Order: sequence, then C-alpha cells, then structure tokens
Amino acid sequence: MSRNQKSSNKLNFKPALKDVDEETTVLAERLKALAHPVRLQIIQNLALKESRCCNDFCACISLAQSTISQHLKILTSAGFINCETIGNCSLYSLNPDTLSQVTKHLDLICQLADKSLRLPHKKLKAL
Repeated sequence: MSRNQKSSNKLNFKPALKDVDEETTVLAERLKALAHPVRLQIIQNLALKESRCCNDFCACISLAQSTISQHLKILTSAGFINCETIGNCSLYSLNPDTLSQVTKHLDLICQLADKSLRLPHKKLKAL
C-alpha cells in the first residue's frame, strides 16, 4: 500500500460509537468546536458585545476574513452563535442556551468526579 493510500485511510477512520448516547455525541462535537484558540477568542469577543459582523473580528484578530468566516461557520454549526443577515452584512451573536447546556454538562461531570474522588477506594495516598 502506498503512502497516499495509508493517509487517506486514516482520514476516513471513525471509531464505533454504538454505545455512546446522542447527548454525549452532541457535547463532544460542541467541545470540538470550542477547541481552537481563535474560536474561543470569537466567543469571548461576542460575550463583550451583543453582536458583531465578520469585519469587526478582522479588526481585533489578525487573520484573513476568509479564515475568520470559517471559524464563524464552525461555531454557528455547533450552535454557539447565531447569524442574522441584514443586507450585505451578517451579524453574529452568542447563543446563551448552547453555552448554558455545555456548562451544565461540564458541571455535572465535575460533580461526579468530585463525588468519586471522595470515595474511600479512590483516595490518593499522600506521598
């Protein structure tokens, strides 16, 4: 098998997720969308201002407009931001419901982890 064939096989690999519920899959996809410094910066910028257009982001993030548009598309697809088109301008704003859902899931995981660490068999021995 050639090197190119191996690479293309890796790109098509998807693990079997038959035991993973839909809610967990959605959470993973949303966290994946946040897992980029530029996208986190976009979310932070939107948290400071009600809505912004793509050019507003270009002014504060030193990337090409096309690159920022791709990041906005990913965040929109994941449900983190809303897009409203007015004339030639697309205005982006935070979707607080999605942020709240992700926060609740992560809080629940932290609570479960905290409880499990308090169980006697899980305690770490002091060094």
